Amino acid sequence: MSYLRMTIGRWTIDLDTAEGADAFHRIQEEGGAVFRRQPGFIQYRLMKADARTTVAVAEWESEELEKPGAMKYRAWQTLHGAVLAALCPARGPRGGPAPSPPPRPRAAGPKALRVALANR
Repeated sequence: MSYLRMTIGRWTIDLDTAEGADAFHRIQEEGGAVFRRQPGFIQYRLMKADARTTVAVAEWESEELEKPGAMKYRAWQTLHGAVLAALCPARGPRGGPAPSPPPRPRAAGPKALRVALANR
């Protein structure tokens, strides 16, 4: 059985601006590369739903392998500046606060939905 994690992000900047497009591209390319280096990772897709909403889906071999992989991704977010930190607020284990700078004001943060999938 594989494991899917879907995150819906509601961003504070317009993804159709140059700044937003750059942040989206960095998350898609650099953040995706972080996932691809993790054991048990299968695939990642970041999609823009509208100018301030994205949907990200990461597929893993198991939930147990997703947890450390997601922690590596959150560490990458923390290291990559204020723009990414404001766009993608880090979360700690089980959705609690991460050991990082205080959250920046924003309209809404990402929400995650976890789904176990039967093997294809």
